[in-house]
Order: sequence, then structure tokens, then C-alpha cells
Amino acid sequence: MTSDTFAQVSDLAKRLTRKETDVGVLKPDKMAEYPPLTRLLEDSLRGASKRGTLLIPELRADGNETVGVFSDYGGESADSHFLTYSVLVFGWNHAYVLQEEFKKVRSDNGFSDTTEMSYKNLRRGNLKRALRNYLSTSDWIAGMLFTLVVDKRVRSTFVKSGRSANEGFVSLLESGGFGKRKPKVAEKLLRVVHTSAYLTGWLSGQGQKIFWMTDNDEIVPDEQKTRQTLELFRCVLPMYSQHSYGKIGYTKPSEMDDTGQLKDFLSVTDLAAGAVEGYLTRQKKGEVAQLKPEAETILNWLGHHGVGLKKHTMLVEPDDDDGLVCSELRFTPEVPHDKAVTIPIAVEKR
Repeated sequence: MTSDTFAQVSDLAKRLTRKETDVGVLKPDKMAEYPPLTRLLEDSLRGASKRGTLLIPELRADGNETVGVFSDYGGESADSHFLTYSVLVFGWNHAYVLQEEFKKVRSDNGFSDTTEMSYKNLRRGNLKRALRNYLSTSDWIAGMLFTLVVDKRVRSTFVKSGRSANEGFVSLLESGGFGKRKPKVAEKLLRVVHTSAYLTGWLSGQGQKIFWMTDNDEIVPDEQKTRQTLELFRCVLPMYSQHSYGKIGYTKPSEMDDTGQLKDFLSVTDLAAGAVEGYLTRQKKGEVAQLKPEAETILNWLGHHGVGLKKHTMLVEPDDDDGLVCSELRFTPEVPHDKAVTIPIAVEKR
């Protein structure tokens, strides 16, 4: 990298990063109104800020009118010990130009625009070969990739005493017009919506439009429940925002005639959710040595911030007092990339 190129990339990295790392989404005088999940989420981010591991993307400048909120999930299989929820919140106008870069990675490695770059598909040779370049391209996305990991021993992140989000929450959702949901689906719906709403409120700015895209999933099984899920997101969003928004839109892959490279932004969340779940489950079983090389590549990638893409992974586990405890999961790359360049970013702690 020439000195001129380094200067240009450094300038871009600084413009795409907030100068401060303060985290203060939750209102102190209304703390009791927030669910345990988002109180833990803020604790995790505050802790990362104090440790100096947190960088925050700047999505409110340089003409960015729309914030994309893309989410995917892992850990549904019976042999998994963890559930993962990955959310990518990014500047849509900033990221639009990357669609051509993703298209080039696909073309160079011989797979089509419609092939899903998902964790489960990495057994395919051409997708394996593309992975490093795919992740390197993703590092230019101006946004944050946040992965919530919940130990399956935790039945609910909204109510105490080991209960699932049944009775009260199921009936509240139905009476509020958000659909009749099974207890397990209700808990998942609330985790996804509150996590996405917190991150959106934190990273977005006054008047920005919101475009939310989730993978095809049990929380959006049909057209009616999809509308109800979006309405729940709209209702929850003001809990975590002091500003208003433009249009709030929503879609999922099955509802689009032509997803183009939108799937590539969704794939970033799929890859993170799958790799983190696979690693932690194997660690729990004492089988880390059996982790596939593709997972190690993704975990190494999660261990550093990109020019545009910032990353944070949070684990929620039960504690000994019938409560919940959170921790930041930090992945330290064992072997730095031989062409890696470190760009210093000066931030302010408040």
C-alpha cells in the first residue's frame, strides 16, 4: 500500500468512525421499564468502551439517508448449546457501491448472484475459496455487526425465574395485535426486535429512513405475521430513540423478486451467527479441535474491526442467583494476515 493510498484509507476509516465511544441509549430514570436483555446489552457495550475494544460506526454523516438493519440467526439444531442472533446495522447509501465488489468476488470464484453465501454452504469448494475475499470486502461496510449469543440454559431474557416468555408475553403480543405466537417463537421475536431496535436507535440519526431485512424465519412465517413483526419493531423503536425517523420499510428474501446483492449483506450475519455458535458448542463439548477451517477464518475476521465494519459479540449466560450475566466475546486472530495494515483511530471516552 502506497503512502497516498494509506492516507486515503485512513481518512475514510476516520470518517466512518464516531469520535466518541459513549454508550447511553437507556434513560436512567426509566431503567425499570427496559427488559433485562437490553440492560445487559448496554452493560456489555459500556464495558467494551472502558476496555478500549469498542469502535462505533458513524452512520449519520456523508449523505447517508437510510440505515439498513439485516439480521440472521443460528443454533436452532437440537445438538447446539447456544442460540445466536447477528444484526448488521449499516449505512445503506455508503454500502451501495459494495454491491459491485461482492459481485466481482462471486464472478472470480464461479458462483452466481443467486447462490447464498451461507455458513452451511461453505462445504462447497468455490464458496470456501471465496471466503477470505468475501470477508475482506465486508470489512468496507460502514456499520456494526453485533452478535448476541444466548446460552440455551437461559429460557428467557425478559422474565426471571427460568420461565420462558409464555403466559404474559404471549397474551400481550396477541392482544396488542402482533399475532398469536408460540412461547418459544415469542421469546425469539422479542430478542430479535429489542436487539435490533436498540442498535438502530443507538446508531441512527434524526430523519433517517430504516430498511429492515431478516432471513426467512419462524418469526415472519407469512405475510400477516411479517406485517405484525414490523409493527412491533416500530412500536419498540421509540424506547431506544430520542429522534424521529423517515419511512421504515421491511422485507425478507422470499418476498423479493430480485434480491440482487442484498443477500450479501444478509450473508455477513449468517456467517457470523453460524461460526460463533459452532465454536461455542464445540468448546462446550470439548471438540474445538474439530472446528472446520472456515469457522476459524470467520472467527479471526471477527477479531478485528474493518475500515468501515465494527464488530461486537456478547454472550448471555445464567448466573448462580437465578439471573443473567453478560460478557464480551473477543476473538484474537492467531496469525495476522500477511498483507494486513493497521490504521490508528483516535476516539474520545466520555
